[in-house]
Amino acid sequence: MSKESDVLTQLKDILERHGYEISAEQYDAIKEKKYSRKYIRKIIGSWQTAKFKAKGFNAGIEDNEQYIEDYKKDSGILESRSRRITTLDDALKHFNVDTKIWEVDRYVINKWEVGAKNKDKKLIIKPLIQIKVWLRRKDGFSAEAIKGLIEELTEKAPVIPTLVVPKFDKEKYLYEIAIADLHFAMYAWDEEVGENYDTDIAETVYTEAIQDLLKKVRAFPIEKIALPTGNDFFHSDNLFNTSTKGTQQDIDSRWQRAFTRGHRLLISTINMLSNIAPIYVPMIPGNHDTERLFYLGEVLDAYYSNSKDIIIDNSPNPRKYMRYGNSLIGYTHGCNEKPDNLPLVMATERKEDWAETECHEWHIGHTHKMKETKYFNGNTFNGISVRVLPTLASADAWHHSKGYVKNKRAAEAYLWEYTNGYSAHFSTYVKSDRFKTIA
Repeated sequence: MSKESDVLTQLKDILERHGYEISAEQYDAIKEKKYSRKYIRKIIGSWQTAKFKAKGFNAGIEDNEQYIEDYKKDSGILESRSRRITTLDDALKHFNVDTKIWEVDRYVINKWEVGAKNKDKKLIIKPLIQIKVWLRRKDGFSAEAIKGLIEELTEKAPVIPTLVVPKFDKEKYLYEIAIADLHFAMYAWDEEVGENYDTDIAETVYTEAIQDLLKKVRAFPIEKIALPTGNDFFHSDNLFNTSTKGTQQDIDSRWQRAFTRGHRLLISTINMLSNIAPIYVPMIPGNHDTERLFYLGEVLDAYYSNSKDIIIDNSPNPRKYMRYGNSLIGYTHGCNEKPDNLPLVMATERKEDWAETECHEWHIGHTHKMKETKYFNGNTFNGISVRVLPTLASADAWHHSKGYVKNKRAAEAYLWEYTNGYSAHFSTYVKSDRFKTIA
């Protein structure tokens, strides 16, 4: 197809999409005139007058103040070309948009002039305004939508007795259980990716990992527990089952079910851990669940509002910090900051803690990546270690199609001694063939 004919075809498509049906003679006329803009404006004016007459109007634009051309698509796109619908509010009112269901994502307003001859054959120029509105359904997750739930949870928050922690004569420890990138409610099919994964499996591997990691520190005097939560705890962020930026995800259940089961899983886990020691839960937003994780944090914060031993850190800052004795630990998902920059970020954001501690580490998620030596757990920048945490989740269809199939599914926990800092870490694994379909 030549460049000229390609342009003509596109022009024809654009005109027809705006309601101008082009005959073969008109198409040839455009081609003959080499699709000059002046000529096109002229013939569009004549077609516009013809459209008014076809709708029952006897004259041109001058007598047709009420003429409206609009449409509504199932995708939530509204468009109006009129002289009396001139604002966004006018368009929403005209289309009877239910603002309880829909919200405006974006809109544009364009204005141009249309000419036509009146009864006296005088050329009349009138303005025409186009308003195009893109709507989106309101996700059930919003500050307003969960306000009632949070208020109810706050009112009914259980009164949890203060835990009596024994005084340790010698060393004492913080136990950090760092389960990242669970991707709760992700769906994977072993026929496609080599193993199954869904909500039930996610609950199973998470619970078993917690229990196994606790067994490994029975002999240690645990004074405090950290449970960094998030790092793509949920696989999707909205009712459209997309990530925060809109990438479609494979989901095994409705968003309401995923959120309900997810927060119940965490409540049962936190309740169990709080019987051992006071617990700190920093909420770390991921690139899959930035909004949903914040709502989850609000729910947990309301539920534990009567507990002094359970601290939910749901501040909007995507980076959280834990100071324990001689150690400063930073948490972030790792999708935005470069690892090389994190040491300076910590030194800048936590100046006093930085100066008063000797052991500094960052724990990040996001990549699910293991190097050939397994886990990105040894890169040190001026005395700071940046550790990339593994995942218990399987690969989804997209990652599998890209060949990301060698990662060993695991979770890790870290033991921090109050005076000397990092002491040890422990791993727990998911057997590679455990969740395959039995033929």
